[in-house]
Amino acid sequence: MGKTTLSVNLFYELVCRGRNVLLVDLDPSGHATEHLGFREEYKNSNVTLYDFLVEEANSNSEELLFDSYGGYVIPSSRDMISAEMGLYTAEFGRNTRLKRLLQKVGDGFDYCLIDCPPTLGALTINSFVASDRVMVPFEPNDLSMRAMELLFQNLKKVREYHDSEVRVLKIVPNKVLDTKVAQDTLKTLRESLDIVWEKEIRKRTVFEKCFKEEKPLRMLSKENSSVNSDKLPRFEELAEIIERV
Repeated sequence: MGKTTLSVNLFYELVCRGRNVLLVDLDPSGHATEHLGFREEYKNSNVTLYDFLVEEANSNSEELLFDSYGGYVIPSSRDMISAEMGLYTAEFGRNTRLKRLLQKVGDGFDYCLIDCPPTLGALTINSFVASDRVMVPFEPNDLSMRAMELLFQNLKKVREYHDSEVRVLKIVPNKVLDTKVAQDTLKTLRESLDIVWEKEIRKRTVFEKCFKEEKPLRMLSKENSSVNSDKLPRFEELAEIIERV
């Protein structure tokens, strides 16, 4: 529970602040889709995100939108597993498909959050092209440090080739363990970059419970007083950072 936990809880925090929010689940695994209760839609939908990104469907794009906890979601679907290959073989505009879709459906929203795949492929590049800012969940280890370098390289290319101003808003230390490796990695990152959030989100079993119950942490903690909600202030602070942009 890393980037999806961040996406789902920020989505709901912004909704609770009275914002009109859209969450797009661009990850073929569909974890955000499942987290928000759309398991059946992931398995069976007449119109899917894949249809618009790869097949460039002529259907009404608003059919992709589903109500969710006061906001809206564009769920992922099983056919998104083939989306990477479909985009790589597309003849025209393969990196701008998501941006063009959001220009159709996103006008009425204050914020559009995109839950990206965990890899830097065609879908993630689409999300960069469609975005103004990127919030990066960072699990402190050597592999994540190397992935961070690749991320900045790709963002630079997106700015150069797509007339984009996309920037990293914050790097969010996530799933942090109380180990020397984790703390040393965070120290190195903070010394080299000034956009690393000074707080961190520790690894907690409560996030697994939220996923199982198909609810954001704030909602689950309201319904069940025994749920550990000590991480809520973290998501509140991150929502404030987004609103200040």
